[in-house]
Amino acid sequence: MTRAEPTATDLLMLPGSVGQTLADHEITDLLSYFDPDAVFVLDDGENQSVVNTLRDQDVIVIAPGQDDNATGIYTMRDVDVIIVSNFTDLSGIRAAESKDLIDPETETFVVSDLLDLHVDREQLNTSLDGGDNYRDALGDNLSGSYTHISTQLPASYSRDWEDLHIQGGAPPDSQGQPPIPCLTLRTDGYVTVETLSSQQLGLKAIDNVGPTMADRLRENNFSSADTIVSADLSELQEVNGIGEKRANQITNAATAMTNGRVVRTSDSPVPGEDPIFIDIETDGLNATITWLIGVQDGVNGKYISFLNENPDEPGKAVRDFMMWVKANAKNRTFIAWNGWGFDYEILRDHIVEYCPEYLDTWESLSKRDLLRWAIEMENAVLPGRTNKLEHVAEGLGWETDSTGLSGKAVGEAYRHWVQERTPEAELDWERHCEYCQDDVESLAHIYKEIRNEGRLAAKGGGTESVAETTDQGTLAEW
Repeated sequence: MTRAEPTATDLLMLPGSVGQTLADHEITDLLSYFDPDAVFVLDDGENQSVVNTLRDQDVIVIAPGQDDNATGIYTMRDVDVIIVSNFTDLSGIRAAESKDLIDPETETFVVSDLLDLHVDREQLNTSLDGGDNYRDALGDNLSGSYTHISTQLPASYSRDWEDLHIQGGAPPDSQGQPPIPCLTLRTDGYVTVETLSSQQLGLKAIDNVGPTMADRLRENNFSSADTIVSADLSELQEVNGIGEKRANQITNAATAMTNGRVVRTSDSPVPGEDPIFIDIETDGLNATITWLIGVQDGVNGKYISFLNENPDEPGKAVRDFMMWVKANAKNRTFIAWNGWGFDYEILRDHIVEYCPEYLDTWESLSKRDLLRWAIEMENAVLPGRTNKLEHVAEGLGWETDSTGLSGKAVGEAYRHWVQERTPEAELDWERHCEYCQDDVESLAHIYKEIRNEGRLAAKGGGTESVAETTDQGTLAEW
């Protein structure tokens, strides 16, 4: 029997204290951005007003601290999520299995505040606080597979503690107000996390608009990005603190976000007549190995993977890639996203370490960073709440493949595979290759959208033509 494709549900984890600081329109914007199936209100104070506001929206609200009926089983998009408040609730999972209330063929997610970490600073070790009682209540020989989401741990946390797979569900540690996490829970057990700062909601999501300016705009009847786009620049300049330049910047940013398109702000041509798009996967930010390199050969060209499944040959993917480059791409322009912040620098280091005979070839290549060209060089305004590749691509209509992976998860999975070297720890290579391919194709999509936006936003709201010539450039330019 063919196994069904995994489905997923989105669970927004909203601290009540954060929710209380949000205006109603910001909560609406938060829900519009994540489009969650349910909101779990983390009980960190008196949150009834937040719960009431959420219940006016078309979303399931789970508020254990405010609602005695919040515990139980929620099935959303075929994903079973169990909310437990105590060990007695936890011990009921076996009965739920026997009554077919949950599907043992798919991953079930158990959300509670019953697990935490205890750090012994004298002994320099960490233990799972509540783990023994948790296992006793859960019992043995359950039929299904479970991921245990702790609202005491940050959403960036994921680790196996013997037989318990623990996933954090709280906002990450931060100074000031923490970002709001949304967990995507898949029936195959993969969990991805996206966070959004409360400072990126409502008008504050627009570049050059902070909290004070957002208040001033609302006081002048600019309640949304749409109202800014439809206004004359002269109307914006009536707002205290907005001159001609800032009015243009705010209008361009609002236009990009509202219309889901690139707004060109210079006549600088898009680089590369026939570019090669590139993305790499490593074992983390402090990379010791580049184990996957993905390239798309041309704007509408073929995708190629250079994969190394053997960590005992750390230079294989880089060497194979450089052999291909020397034979096929010496006179082409390479395009990356944040390339000078990661991909290009890592590749150079690993070429020096593992195949220095290709260093001259690498140094002579034309390499460009599309993010730097657009943002730092002020050539274009992009849609998206952030300048992350996936956010910009989605803002431009790109539908991301649902691999259930993130860059952080990919790096962690590879490190785990290297440490364990067991069949259970081995990566699903096909899925990880699909993740890298989607990043490369997302990059190519952004490039095409920028190139096709052949109009230049001009002061006063008009447009003028942008030259369509291209420029290869040199390594040192950007």
